[in-house]
Amino acid sequence: MLSQRYVDTRLPRPRWRTTLDFRFSPTLQAGIEINPSAEEVGFRGNWFAVRETPRLPAVVFGTSSDRIGTPPGNQCYFVTFSKRWGNLPIAPYFSLNYSEFERGVNFPFGVSLSIGREWLLMPMYDGHASHTVLTWSGRNESIGLVLAWNRQFGITISYGF
Repeated sequence: MLSQRYVDTRLPRPRWRTTLDFRFSPTLQAGIEINPSAEEVGFRGNWFAVRETPRLPAVVFGTSSDRIGTPPGNQCYFVTFSKRWGNLPIAPYFSLNYSEFERGVNFPFGVSLSIGREWLLMPMYDGHASHTVLTWSGRNESIGLVLAWNRQFGITISYGF
């Protein structure tokens, strides 16, 4: 999957971001993240250790660049738990996140709210600041409106091939 994001900010890392990920198996994906304004290239990856079941939450281990507002050159490592609430279009999540920049743990959380088949609203807290993303998804593509720090607009475009 190829993704491109732009956020209207003076900070170099979140201004432009391109990711290229490859799914090695249904539970393992890895790729690179390029932040050209910050002259940064990094590794990212996710392992779905537990798939969500009617009784158990999904458990995902992963790594990517640190929070959106941190300086370049810092990575984060996380475990995320998520669970859809019955037949409701609501799926909250909670993470334990180790930040290289902060040299400590923070606790991101949020919720995915499905709005019909094609729309997803995702308000979130990254451990220090709140963000909101509204995404439209097609068959292989998605377009999202980002509200970073709930005040800086951005856009994200993704395509799976």
